[in-house]
Amino acid sequence: MALFLSSALFWESGFIGFLVVVCFGSLKEFYRLAGKAGTEPNSKSGALLGSLMLLACLILITCAGWSDSYAVIVVLLSVAYVFIAELYRKRESPIANVAVTLAGWLYIALPLCLIVLMAHRSGEYQPWIVLWFAFMVWTNDVMAYIVGVMIGRHRLMERISPKKSWEGFFGGLAATAGIGFLAASIHGYDSWVMVIMGVAVSISGVFGDLVESMFKRSVGVKDSGAIMPGHGGFLDRFDAMLMAAPFAYIIIIIFNL
Repeated sequence: MALFLSSALFWESGFIGFLVVVCFGSLKEFYRLAGKAGTEPNSKSGALLGSLMLLACLILITCAGWSDSYAVIVVLLSVAYVFIAELYRKRESPIANVAVTLAGWLYIALPLCLIVLMAHRSGEYQPWIVLWFAFMVWTNDVMAYIVGVMIGRHRLMERISPKKSWEGFFGGLAATAGIGFLAASIHGYDSWVMVIMGVAVSISGVFGDLVESMFKRSVGVKDSGAIMPGHGGFLDRFDAMLMAAPFAYIIIIIFNL
């Protein structure tokens, strides 16, 4: 959290670099989980090309003379490469392998690209909306845990995550909506819009956590990786943010934040 916030606030290039590392690490973990499920995604090329999409997104935003067409070209060539490369890998399940490789980009690379776009919404680097988005995600996670431990009695989805409770869910939801109101008060955003954004981030963030738990449970692992002892991997740290980013970006676009 500290690295995300400090790089976003003080160092644009460092923030992009941080997101590229998160993208590469998350994709490697996702492909590793998929491998345990019996598929053979093109993990090396998939992780590298998915991470390069973030750099292409940054170039598109910051370099004069670039247009959306260049971004489309980068994506189309990358997708074509995945299909063609599978011809030469000689694996037994090429359809599943291609599908999982591309799914990693939709699940991980695309949401991180949207975070880059959030920070450049006004045409120049303005990180505040991204910082508030991150505060919403982490507030929801922390408050859901605290409320769940204190008064949680009714399981939210026991077959996927036995410790999550409805009480924790609503505690996180209320706190995240409060962060939205706080952001509006400090930065002059519309209060109702930011509260709506907080609610959307809270709900989608919970689904993001449950989806990643579903993936891990399906292959019998506790953590997606081991970047920090006791804290799991990249996906364990950013699962909620990955699912919440598209919903936050939609609200930002609709209400022109």
